[in-house]
Amino acid sequence: MIYTDNDFHINYNIIGKGDTILFIHGLMDCSEVWDSISEKLSQLYQCITVDLPGHGYSKFLSNHCNLNTIAQSLYKLVRKETDAPFHIVGHSLGGYIGASISTQYQKDIASMVFVNSHPFTDNESKKKFRQKEINLIMNGKYQLLKDIMHKTRFVDGFTINFPDLYKKIHKYQNMLLPDNIVKYQKMMLLRNNLSINLLTSDIPLLFCLSKSDKQVDYKLITNAFSGNKHVNIHFFEQSNHTCFLEEQSQFLYVFQQFIKNLSSI
Repeated sequence: MIYTDNDFHINYNIIGKGDTILFIHGLMDCSEVWDSISEKLSQLYQCITVDLPGHGYSKFLSNHCNLNTIAQSLYKLVRKETDAPFHIVGHSLGGYIGASISTQYQKDIASMVFVNSHPFTDNESKKKFRQKEINLIMNGKYQLLKDIMHKTRFVDGFTINFPDLYKKIHKYQNMLLPDNIVKYQKMMLLRNNLSINLLTSDIPLLFCLSKSDKQVDYKLITNAFSGNKHVNIHFFEQSNHTCFLEEQSQFLYVFQQFIKNLSSI
C-alpha cells in the first residue's frame, strides 16, 4: 500500500485486526525486518509496517524534511487506517521518530516501545561519530561504512543463525542511496531531546535494551527513567543492537506482557 503527501511517498503493509501497532524500522533496514513479528502478532492486533522514506520502496519528495515531518506523515498514514489510539514500536532510528510522534500526538498514543533506542539527543562523542560516517560516504567509502555498521549491530553468529534474514537486510541495504543515509545522519544530529516530554506524559513506555549494545548506552536510560510508574525497562542478555531479531521469542513475550498489563490498568 502507498501513502503520499507533499514530502514523502511511503510504502506500507497491514496485517491482522484489532488494536493498531505501528512498527518503525531503523537506519538501513526496511519494513520486512518486522515480518516475522507482525505475522505472529496479527492474530490479536492490526500491524502496520512501513518503509521509511529513502528505504525499501519509499521515497523523499522534498528536501525540506526532518524527523518531525517524517513523524507527522507516519501519524497521518496511521490515521487513514484507524481513529483509535495506537501503539508504536520503534527500533533505533525508528525509536527517535516514534518519540516524535508520541510527543506531538500524546492523546492518540496507547504506548511507545523503544527497541535499542532512546529519546535523547546525541552526546558529543556520538555526534563526532556520525560526522565521521557522513565523511566516509562523502569520500566514496559507503561500502566501508556498511561493513562497520554490520559489526556494531549483531552478535557473533547472527549471519549463520539467520541467513535468510541477513540476505534480506543486505538486499535492501544495497538499494539505499548514500545521499539518503547522509540525510538521516544530519537529521539525527539535529533532533531534540524528548525525554522530559515523555517523562511528564502519561504514555506507557517500554525500553527493550541489550546490555551488549555497542550503540546505545543503557545506563543513560536507566538513570533517567527507572522508578517511573509508567515506564518499563527490560534487558536482553544475548543480543547487540537488534534484540527484536536476535532474541525474537523473548522480545515477543516481553512486548505481549507489556500490552497485556496495560489492558488490566
